[in-house]
Amino acid sequence: MFSITAANMAQYASKLDEGQQYLLKKYSNYRIDVYPTRRTAAAPDWVYAETYENATRAKLDGYTVKNAYGGIPFPIPKSGAELLWNHSLRVRPPAFSFPFNTYTIDPNGTVTLASSALNEFTLPYYIKGGTPESLKDGVYFEVLQAVTGPPFRAGELLMFHDQLDNTRPAWQYLVGQRRVRRAPTICCDTPNFVNSGVDFFDQAFVFMGP
Repeated sequence: MFSITAANMAQYASKLDEGQQYLLKKYSNYRIDVYPTRRTAAAPDWVYAETYENATRAKLDGYTVKNAYGGIPFPIPKSGAELLWNHSLRVRPPAFSFPFNTYTIDPNGTVTLASSALNEFTLPYYIKGGTPESLKDGVYFEVLQAVTGPPFRAGELLMFHDQLDNTRPAWQYLVGQRRVRRAPTICCDTPNFVNSGVDFFDQAFVFMGP
């Protein structure tokens, strides 16, 4: 639709955060391209059916989700906590994987590889035919990350299980130690070592509880 540059940023200042404004001022060739909003999405029919059931059966007990399965848990959210759970339990395939590379870029434009890895995900919450009672230990989201680079990090492994009681048991394998350790800080506002600490674990995937 249009591009925002240093020349016209004042016109859109109310829509720009401080970081965006800083980049536009500092780098003359930096721009923000603006596109039409598109919200087309579709899920399998059984997911809509489960979402309908969740509207009356799902409950939030403190920060623990109860009696939800296979769809958006709170289609008519009544609190911010329910809204966040809708994001954490958003519709996704029951299993998928992808490789990724992340880089850090310093103010001089130097690009450094932070991580190369393969992420493998399973979502027991979205296995067709299940029930709220079928979730083993309340685990709804499982992640296994295998690091392949840079060389000094190759071979590291990270695994965590997100649970409906808002907890995250996590484990980490460090090559230099040759052992698996519990990793209780893979959450919250801990700097995210996957991205060299430039963001927090909570910021992955927009928001990633607990």
